[in-house]
Amino acid sequence: MALGSGTNSSVNAVISWDPDQEGPETPLLIAGGRFTTAGGTPANYIARWDGSNWLPMGTGFNGVVEALAIWDPDGDGSQSHQLIAAGAFTSAGATQVSRIARWNGSEWLPLGDGLNETVYAMASWDPDGDGPMPTRLVVGGDFTVAAGIPAGYIAWWGCPVPPPCPADVNADTLVDILDFLDFIDAFGACNGQPAPCGGSAGTAADYNADTLVDILDFLDFLDNFGNGC
Repeated sequence: MALGSGTNSSVNAVISWDPDQEGPETPLLIAGGRFTTAGGTPANYIARWDGSNWLPMGTGFNGVVEALAIWDPDGDGSQSHQLIAAGAFTSAGATQVSRIARWNGSEWLPLGDGLNETVYAMASWDPDGDGPMPTRLVVGGDFTVAAGIPAGYIAWWGCPVPPPCPADVNADTLVDILDFLDFIDAFGACNGQPAPCGGSAGTAADYNADTLVDILDFLDFLDNFGNGC
């Protein structure tokens, strides 16, 4: 059975998204691809089906959408599930969104610094099931840089965490590769020395706060980082 008059070019990804989860709103069908119209209505590479009609989603994008995902960034926290689009685009209207973007209900917003080349695959992944770790957003494609960090064609997105979170070394409310690199830099500069050495670097490196920077700090950090906090 057809969904209206369809689109004017190929569809690469479809996903069901419930904007208010358990609220009264009806789940929407989201489609992304190479099309620029849906149901005869301008819709730049992405559109939503409301049960009767195809509708645009903001300004859409300036390039192809290859993948769609629903991401719950804080698990049982207060944040709603986010609709994520990824592909070859670099902007949504006047907003720069480097190949990945999130929908806030009225417009597309960037997800950090994005990626340097096209994303072809994307999935939401819960590393520990019912455990405490937040769900991670995993992307794969032609890129070699993700959020300004070298990444060999696959990367996962940082997870928002509530303070205090020891693994959030740079205190930006995300546990991600930047925290790992900051800790490694601090540990390399201070290993085997009493803390603090080098001011804040020494404080970060003395992860277990025993006044000595040693392998125990390294192991404790890896354990917390792997658990998402």
